Amino acid sequence: MATSTVERGAFRMKEAEAFLAVSRDTLDRLIRRGEIISFTVGRNRYISARELERFVAEREAEAR
Repeated sequence: MATSTVERGAFRMKEAEAFLAVSRDTLDRLIRRGEIISFTVGRNRYISARELERFVAEREAEAR
């Protein structure tokens, strides 16, 4: 059974790129602009599953 994003908690950058189907440059740009909030633990940067779901939901709402 696939793990939902809510069960997941947070994604590393590479995983977030795959989830959103965007390049690293695009994801970095979204973070710099404040469109996506990320956080670091040690040397690794993460994006919470809730943040990714919020971002996608906002884009879906804009498309309607």
